[in-house]
Amino acid sequence: MSLLYPPSFELDFQPQHAYVDQISAIVDHGDDGIDAETAVRMAQFAIQDMDALLAAQKGKLRADAPASSDEEYALQLQAESFREWLFVAQDAVFARSLGGALQTDAALLDVARVVEAAAVQDRLAAEMVERGEALPPPTPVQQRLEDPTFVMEPEPASPLVELSDEVAVSVEQSVPPALDDVHAFHAAIMDDLGELESIFEEISNAKSSSSKAPVAGPSVLGKRMIQCTICTGELRFDKALHTPCDHYYCRECVTSYVEGTTRDEELFPIRCCLQPIPVDQITQFITPALQKAFEKKQAEYTVPAKERIYCINAACHIFLGSSAGVTATGVSCPACAAMTCPQCKQAEHVGEDCVTVSSAAQLRALAGQNGWQTCPGCNMLVERTQGCPHMVCRCKTEFCYLCANVWTACSCAAA
Repeated sequence: MSLLYPPSFELDFQPQHAYVDQISAIVDHGDDGIDAETAVRMAQFAIQDMDALLAAQKGKLRADAPASSDEEYALQLQAESFREWLFVAQDAVFARSLGGALQTDAALLDVARVVEAAAVQDRLAAEMVERGEALPPPTPVQQRLEDPTFVMEPEPASPLVELSDEVAVSVEQSVPPALDDVHAFHAAIMDDLGELESIFEEISNAKSSSSKAPVAGPSVLGKRMIQCTICTGELRFDKALHTPCDHYYCRECVTSYVEGTTRDEELFPIRCCLQPIPVDQITQFITPALQKAFEKKQAEYTVPAKERIYCINAACHIFLGSSAGVTATGVSCPACAAMTCPQCKQAEHVGEDCVTVSSAAQLRALAGQNGWQTCPGCNMLVERTQGCPHMVCRCKTEFCYLCANVWTACSCAAA
């Protein structure tokens, strides 16, 4: 059975400290092309060979032979030397892995440093404004955080992989850590800590009624990731609609909601958790064309259904406004120029009472023949095809289909 040794490692029984020096030179400087990971493997194999040789020696000596022969003692010393080698190599691997981890996490540490410094500076600026002082210009840290190219969650520079049961080393295991860069990064962190200490001291000395600890300002909160309440997609805090009930909506869901409101009055006003969402917040997330359509519907929906005037032209039928306070005999449609009576909502009939208008009379006669009923809320004709007499009009008025009275005032036995 042959033993595995590094090329520059001779099988002579030197003092253990000499072996350690030789191993250290191999691990630190890469003598003969051996790196720390290879040294660990070689030491493990060598120890296995030594253990196998020691096990083979048992039972081969005479009964009166010494308990431990010179050969066995030499093998034990050699095995102990290899264990020393293994410990040194493993320490070197761990040190290199630690250095690689520091390099890998350097970007994350830098982000944390910038965010912390910006939070303190935001708080200081807020307190200056609260005291009536002028808002200071953005600091370099705040400008860096507001930079669109600044990444809050950078990708790791070099992921770690497990090469053995004992250690986890970097994928680029043959490249030693750049100690100069690590030291420079450490110095930058210490400088920032000193700057933070001076800022905290300035805050504590400022004459302000506020006693709260520094909190994250808008430049930090704007980068925070939140979840859309409707589609559950993730987006940045400053890109979402924030409702009074502390929910969030992405631009696509806000657009879809507003479009639905322009088609269905039941969705108006736009709300979340039964709390209306301010219109000035909504308009920031929709296109100008959709905003114009929404404003038209908003003007229509805010008028009571009984007072709404629609163009009498069936091909047009646009909203003309409210009949409240209108004394004219007709309202002109800006789209088709048709004239509509603001009182009976029929075609203009100058000199005739609304009740005696022939077309209205004919319509009421037709309604009576077919059993239609008139909503007491908006005067619209309603036809029931099935179900109970409890009717709910599109103007949300509830009435009895049998007597046409408001549902709460109905006294019909069938109802």
